[in-house]
Amino acid sequence: MKLGVVALLFCALSLTKGFFAFVAVPLLFIFLPVIIHTQVTMDSRLEDDTAHPSMARLASVQLASACAFYFSFPMAGDGTPTVVYIIEGAGAALRVLCVVSAVVFVVATVRFHKAAALEK
Repeated sequence: MKLGVVALLFCALSLTKGFFAFVAVPLLFIFLPVIIHTQVTMDSRLEDDTAHPSMARLASVQLASACAFYFSFPMAGDGTPTVVYIIEGAGAALRVLCVVSAVVFVVATVRFHKAAALEK
């Protein structure tokens, strides 16, 4: 259920990015499979009681950072060269949040898979 809601949210957010949808939509082919794989792996490991203690936290951080990325990713304006953000006047802060959340996503994903490999 949670993965379905997340997938629909990401798809909707990707389509609302105007001209930046050319970047946001292809990123779905990276973000969604990685998130689904991480969540399914975490759930199966928790069910089998073979999960490393940090796996649940890292999976949550990964999901939260992906959500933060899609919310902070800029939207292209209506043909004007200006970039529009969801929150008016917070352009610099949202640019930083967008970059930081992408980095956190990658780090959390790598650390999750290292923790998963330790517990095999």
